[in-house]
Amino acid sequence: MAKIEVINADILKLPEIAEVEAVINSTNASKPGAAGLDYQIHKKAGKQLMVELKKMGIESKKPGDVFITSAPNLKYTYIIHTLVPEWTSEEESRLALKQCYISILDAAIKKNIKSIAFLALGVGHLGVPKVEGTEVAIEAVTEYLENHDSIETVWFVLSDNDVAKIYFKILKDKNIPYDTLQKELLKSLDESRDDLKSQGVSEDAIKAFEDALKNDDNIDLKNEKIYKLLENVKAFGAKGIKEIGAFLKDNPELIDLALSLILKKIKISEKDRKIIIEAILKRL
Repeated sequence: MAKIEVINADILKLPEIAEVEAVINSTNASKPGAAGLDYQIHKKAGKQLMVELKKMGIESKKPGDVFITSAPNLKYTYIIHTLVPEWTSEEESRLALKQCYISILDAAIKKNIKSIAFLALGVGHLGVPKVEGTEVAIEAVTEYLENHDSIETVWFVLSDNDVAKIYFKILKDKNIPYDTLQKELLKSLDESRDDLKSQGVSEDAIKAFEDALKNDDNIDLKNEKIYKLLENVKAFGAKGIKEIGAFLKDNPELIDLALSLILKKIKISEKDRKIIIEAILKRL
């Protein structure tokens, strides 16, 4: 099955730190580019995007329709546009929204697109509730990927902290594998445990660090703060979380700063802090 990656970030900046071909855009047939991400995309893309949309007959599109354009002036290759159905009665709305996700994935496959970035479709301005919208998104995407292997990576890119927490919780509750830098760090910490103890780091310090990483309310290691550290590094071209980990291994000052975000929240000595960070870096 394709990789699922989750990040709390600005979706238009994602290609700066990951290899992703297409961004999903929720638009409006009568007023394309009027609000939200749709507005931001049109502002960056300029007139060329509107020309393409008019040629496709944007004004005649209906809720649930999906259509693909180029991505002028964006760092994506394609924009997959959709008209997200409004949320009315729960049962009908869930089915309509789920079909919208499926139609997007169908369109991506037909265009031979290997990696796509979803925002939380319809949440907020179209009245889709946060929890229900998340449940539908995860259900639709995971079910689809189980039966289609041509898509390699699906990103859920979430700018709202509350929505991001809901995604992480539901993915965890359903035991659906997904990648975050947090998981790579936890794995490295576990592999380092014996080595850390031999260097005099107490079990209490290791456990405090581990608990901070596992804390679902602490999304600092899942969000844009970490990735912003990398924006000005021109040579960096990560394809995913593991590549970010490899890059950070060669640039320990970045991971040190990143880990400091959560270390401020736990009681741990400066000596133990340095030993733990050094041990984790060896295994990233």
